[in-house]
Amino acid sequence: MNSTEHTLLAERIHQLIKQLSAGLYERVDAMRLSLLAALAGESVFLLGPPGIAKSMLARRLISAFESGNSFEYLMTRFSTPEEVFGPLSIKALKDQGSYLRLTQGYLPEADVVFLDEIWKASPAILNTLLTVINEKTFKNGQQISKVPMKLLISASNELPEQDASLDALYDRLLLRLYLGRIREKGNFQAMITAEGHNSHQIDPGLKISDKEYQYWQSQIDHVQFPTECFEKLFSLKESLELMALESDDEQTKRSLYISDRRWKKSVRLLKTSALFNGRNSIDASDLLLLRDCLWRDLAGRQVIYQLFEEFSAQSAFDQDQLIGKTSQLKQQLSKLRKRLREEFSSSFSFEEQGRLRKKNSYSFPFHQARRFQFQGKQDLLKLVFLETNEALTEHPMEPGQWAYVPARLFARRIKSGQCELTGYLNGRKKPQMLRFAIEGKQLVGKDIANHGIRAAIVCDPAPEPGLLKQLRQELSELNQQTAPLERELKQLLQRFTQGSHNHFVPSSLLDRAESSFSELTVTLGDIQHQLEHVSPLMDNLNQLWPE
Repeated sequence: MNSTEHTLLAERIHQLIKQLSAGLYERVDAMRLSLLAALAGESVFLLGPPGIAKSMLARRLISAFESGNSFEYLMTRFSTPEEVFGPLSIKALKDQGSYLRLTQGYLPEADVVFLDEIWKASPAILNTLLTVINEKTFKNGQQISKVPMKLLISASNELPEQDASLDALYDRLLLRLYLGRIREKGNFQAMITAEGHNSHQIDPGLKISDKEYQYWQSQIDHVQFPTECFEKLFSLKESLELMALESDDEQTKRSLYISDRRWKKSVRLLKTSALFNGRNSIDASDLLLLRDCLWRDLAGRQVIYQLFEEFSAQSAFDQDQLIGKTSQLKQQLSKLRKRLREEFSSSFSFEEQGRLRKKNSYSFPFHQARRFQFQGKQDLLKLVFLETNEALTEHPMEPGQWAYVPARLFARRIKSGQCELTGYLNGRKKPQMLRFAIEGKQLVGKDIANHGIRAAIVCDPAPEPGLLKQLRQELSELNQQTAPLERELKQLLQRFTQGSHNHFVPSSLLDRAESSFSELTVTLGDIQHQLEHVSPLMDNLNQLWPE
C-alpha cells in the first residue's frame, strides 16, 4: 500500500466504526475492539451478565461485510453438534455411506459467529471449535473445507472452570472484554427511551468485500514491528512474569500466566491495528491494545489494567526518561532553595524570662545589622525574603522581594516572637503593614494567609566566602538544563499527538498518556517559574554581599 491508500483506509475504518457504534451506550470500545478482531481474523470473549448487548455487537458486525452470513446460538448442556455445525445428510449416508453434514445456515458457512454461554457446550462441540479456530477449516466427513469465519464472538456470565479442555479453547480467544451494566445516568436514559436502536444502516461504500478482506490479510503480514516497540513489549512481559514469580498465591500465578501462543497472536492484532490506522509499522499506541489480550480472570484483569495505566502514563510514549530528568531537576532546585533558606535566614536565640509569669523572649545580634535610609527615614533594617510568595504583595509577579523596617521598633517588638509594623516593600514609596514572626527560631514574614516566608536581616560580616558564587553557579547549571528538557517535551508531545489517533485503543488509556504530558508541562513550567524568582533573589543577595 502507498501512503494515500493507507490514509483512505484509515478514514474508511474510522467512518465504519462510527456507524457501527451509533446508538450503543458504553459499548463503543467493545465494538471497536471486536471490529479489530474481525479484521485480524481473531476471536473475542465477552464476560458479563445477561442483557448487556453482547448479541447486538455480533449482529451489528455482520453488517460491516458485503456478503456476510451470521450464525448465533445459545449453548446449553444439552446442545448437540448438529445444532451448531449442521444436521447429518440422510441422503449422503444412504446413497454414498458418507458421514456428511448439511452446513448451509450453520457455523461452518458463517462469516460472523456468536456463541452465547460457550462454557456450557459439550466436549464434542468444543473440540470441533478448537480445530475451526486453529486452522480455519471444518472436517465434514472425508472433506476438509475452508471456514469463511472472520470473527467468533463467544460470551458467558462466568469464566471457564480450571479444566484442560476448556483452557485450550479459552487461550485461543484472543480479545477478552468485560461488559457491565450501563453506569452513566444520561446513557441509561438514552438507552431506555431510544426506539429502534437495533436498526441501523451502513453505507454500502464502507462495507468490506471478501476480495478486500483477503487482500488486507496479506498486507497485515508486511507491517513492521520496530525494535523500540519490541523492547517495550518485552518489558511488559518481564513485569508480568516478575509479578507472578514474586507472588505466593497460586491463583495469582495462574492469573498472570500468558502463553507464548497468546503473545504471538497478539502481535498480529497489533499489526492489524497499525494497518487500519494508516501505518506500515506498529507504534506505542498499538501496544496499549495488549491490555485486553493478556488477562485471564477478573483478579488478573485488575492487575493488568493497573499495569497498563502506569505504562501509558510513564513509558509507552517515552515519557519515563523525561519524567526522571524533570524529577531530578526539581530535586536539585529544591535543594538549592533549601540551602538558600538555611544559609541566609536569620536565627534568633530563645530565653524564658520571669519566675511567676514566664514570658518568652527572642534575641538577635542587631548590632551586626546594617542600617539603611530611605524616603528620608534613618536607621532602617533591610529584610530579604528568601522565597517568593505571591500573597505577600499586591504585585504577585514581582520577584526578589525585600523590605525596609524601623530598626529599633522591629528589634523591640520581635522579642515576643511576633510583630506587626509599617514598612516599605520592594522600595515602594507608599508604606504598608507587614507582619513577622519567629518560627523554629527562624525569622519569617507572614502573608495574608498567615503562611511564613523565611527572611534574612542584612548583617555584617558577609556569609561564608565563596558561598554565593557557588550557589550562583548551581543556579546557572539548573537554568541551562531547562531549555533542552522543554525541547524534548515538545518533541515527545508532537510524536504523541501524531501517533495517538488510534481507532481501536480505548480513549481512557490515551487520556492517561495525555495527562502525563500535561503534568510534565506543568512541572517544567513550575520549575521555570521558580528559577525566574530565585535568580533575582540571588542577584539581590549578591548586591548586598558582592564577591
